[in-house]
Amino acid sequence: MASIDKHLETKERILQAAKEEFSDKGFDGARMGAIAKRASANQALLHYYFDTKEKLYEEVLHHYYFLEDEQLIRKEMEGWSLSPEETLYMGIYLLVNLPLGAFDPDFIRIISREVAEGRNNLKNLMSKYFYPRISSFVEVIQYGVDQGVFETENTYMVIMQMVSFIIVYENQREIAKNLDFPWVEFLFSEHSKEQMFQFLLKHTFKGLTPVGKVVKIPEISDEKMQQLDKIIAQIGFLHSKRVKSGPDNAE
Repeated sequence: MASIDKHLETKERILQAAKEEFSDKGFDGARMGAIAKRASANQALLHYYFDTKEKLYEEVLHHYYFLEDEQLIRKEMEGWSLSPEETLYMGIYLLVNLPLGAFDPDFIRIISREVAEGRNNLKNLMSKYFYPRISSFVEVIQYGVDQGVFETENTYMVIMQMVSFIIVYENQREIAKNLDFPWVEFLFSEHSKEQMFQFLLKHTFKGLTPVGKVVKIPEISDEKMQQLDKIIAQIGFLHSKRVKSGPDNAE
């Protein structure tokens, strides 16, 4: 058992070190030797666990952008009878509160480097992990449009606005955490998640409410909110477990 724990700890250190190295140097500039040094591990162990730099890179991307999260959410919420407004409310709540590594500053820099270097990994990442989530929000908003409770000229722009807001917000949190300005504490306090959720909720519903109609944000029962929090906790556990055991053993 002690031997297994040691292997898992080593693998966890390697993944964290790889994320930092890819963030600092990009895929082309990253070196397996440098990752091994960051992880305080023998370079042979990197090849033992991940074989090649390409596979290690894919593992890092997979860890920080799970398609399985989307599948789990759909499974857990299957059978819930929800209006378009309730579904959107819960979708925004999940978007803000899920432990998404995609909003990790290192991961954002990795994606920025992908764009700058024009690598194919970005296209694969988007098609495999990001666009399925976008499609889920498209379905929710289009459902509301069909029911006459939402109105928008461009569903995709609404979704990208939400996602971009959260990414920029989380990125700025990292940048501003050591700055001595009054607004830093106001924006990034311990209650900032709830503040961000309420702002995004009101802003999104206001933008989607048809002209001439009153903006109405639904009230979600305590029972359903508790169920959502359980889903979030479960995904958080799977994220933690995956980094230790790898994507094939997280079930």
